[in-house]
Amino acid sequence: MEALVNYFHRFGHLSCSSSDVEIYLHMLSGDEITELLDTISRSFDASSVSVKALGLTITTFKVQELLGTLLSKSTTDLQRIAKGMVETFYKNLPLSRDLDPQESMHGEELLSMASNILVQLFWRTRNLGYLLEAVLVLEFGLTVRKHVWQYKITLVHLYSYLGALPLAHRWYVSLEVKNILLESVSHHILPQMLSSPFLQQTASLVKDYLRFMDDHLKESADLTCLAYRHRTYSKVIEFVQFKNRLQRSMQYLAVK
Repeated sequence: MEALVNYFHRFGHLSCSSSDVEIYLHMLSGDEITELLDTISRSFDASSVSVKALGLTITTFKVQELLGTLLSKSTTDLQRIAKGMVETFYKNLPLSRDLDPQESMHGEELLSMASNILVQLFWRTRNLGYLLEAVLVLEFGLTVRKHVWQYKITLVHLYSYLGALPLAHRWYVSLEVKNILLESVSHHILPQMLSSPFLQQTASLVKDYLRFMDDHLKESADLTCLAYRHRTYSKVIEFVQFKNRLQRSMQYLAVK
């Protein structure tokens, strides 16, 4: 316990601090978790506008998220926490004023975490307003910084779920998805588009996806032969297994 406290005092402002010690956090009892969070919270002034204070604030939220303590809170508490995350993000915007538009903002994780809480509140209460608030939070984040791909993917998923497919498609296109990401990201929008009346946009998605699959299957054969020729047999197995997995893809079966 003492080692964790010392660790967070030294490195708690870093974005990776909570994930680095996640395995040890799960060993703590409920009382120890509460004590740890209280200790971290008392170690800095949350009202100050500084990179270190912001990092420690985010770490506190991340620890609660990793340990699942947020899910046990009441609806009112979750509303307050989500609101606090957005307010903290807004208050610390000046810290990112001089950053390049392509760089990550300080505290941009806060809006993702706030939207996640709002989505959880929707599933808990079935109140559609929470989903709309999650959308507004992410749209606000993209108004501030338009290159945050995490916001865009979540918006694609939320808009697809809500049936606002033109908006989902707009953000999907802005992601400029290419290569293998066509397989791993398209599931957020492709199933809904296939059953929608937006034929032109759907045809474009299907065309891009099938082109990737055709190119990859051709290249996979060449790479497999090359690996076999150089006697890197582990790569041969890897290429064949990956090809088989792609051919069994739900998206691939749906668009064929």
